[in-house]
Amino acid sequence: MDVWPDERTIGERLLVVGGRLRALFTAAAADVGLTFQEARALRLLALPVAPRRLAELLECDPPRVAVLLRTLEGRGFVERRTSRADRRVREVVVTPAGQDAVRHVLRRLADESPVMTALSAGERGTLAALLDRLLASGGTPPG
Repeated sequence: MDVWPDERTIGERLLVVGGRLRALFTAAAADVGLTFQEARALRLLALPVAPRRLAELLECDPPRVAVLLRTLEGRGFVERRTSRADRRVREVVVTPAGQDAVRHVLRRLADESPVMTALSAGERGTLAALLDRLLASGGTPPG
């Protein structure tokens, strides 16, 4: 009997856990009337991040991000403002309503995520470090 699982087994486990996390994130987003991608964009915009970088992080085309931002703006979750640092630049800022929506999603994830409910704080730290190593070694994601 193999003590060490093969890569396929580890990968499959990661896909299953990732699928569960995505389903929970999608359900939490739906609670506040957002799609998965809208909620993820709002969460990333809190950093703040430029629209082009947002497209890279969401792994989608810049025109898709423009549509996404117009939708979020129309629903009052973000605002476009002239940058104080460079008046030629328009920034996307998450509104209080957008912040509330993100807080709801993150609170539900913290309460229900298997990462939070099944692992100790030390185990979560170890997992985070391992995932960071995997992400750092993986190169540029497709998209």
